[in-house]
Amino acid sequence: LAPDSYDCVYQTEDSTGRLGVRLSKDIVKVAGRALELNFTHLGPYVLPISEQLKTVASMIIRSAAKQWTAITGMKIERIPPYIPDFKRGIDHFCIHAGGRGVIDGIEKNLNLSPTHVAASRHALHTYGNTSSSSIWYEMNYIRNFGKLNVGQRVLQVAFGSGFKCNSGVWLCINNASNRPGRRNEISDREKEADALTLELDEEQYIKRRATTLDNKCTPALTTKSTTKDDKGEPKLTA
Repeated sequence: LAPDSYDCVYQTEDSTGRLGVRLSKDIVKVAGRALELNFTHLGPYVLPISEQLKTVASMIIRSAAKQWTAITGMKIERIPPYIPDFKRGIDHFCIHAGGRGVIDGIEKNLNLSPTHVAASRHALHTYGNTSSSSIWYEMNYIRNFGKLNVGQRVLQVAFGSGFKCNSGVWLCINNASNRPGRRNEISDREKEADALTLELDEEQYIKRRATTLDNKCTPALTTKSTTKDDKGEPKLTA
């Protein structure tokens, strides 16, 4: 990567001597380059042959255009690179939830649908910016709410200082969350909370709490206040 990669995420002290992490203005550009390089190596392992052929054809055409310009001096209109459709090789996406801009950028560049980034937005809105660890909150969301079926692939993408971009692809061989009766164990209240999480603006996520279900912590949301219904159960109110 370019020299600006090293300083884009850097641990240092401010003017008052407090230790923290400094992010440069080049971080978006650097992250884009790192993601492109990572996906270039990842593509042959997950993309179908048709998408790989389109990518190779695009690279040949762009290279030929540059050579033609160098030889003849004639300028050719810039040919945009072909961006492979990773949705043809990946079923679910766990994107580094480092902020709404990060999720929006990857969603746009990879031409993903709102459903594909639902897990990432849920993790960001429920837990905040937990950096690269957010991909595991997203994995849990996909297991419980993403209709993960046997044979499907899950892609995890995370960024880190250095600058680094790491990815991993998981193949579902058995999703215990889909076993008979498992989904019924998830209460309607929790489903409503998760649905509400995706609808509310980021500014409304001020208070967060966790409820326990079968000795497991599952995300819940408190917006402005919490009341109780007729049965004495907590009820979310906007």
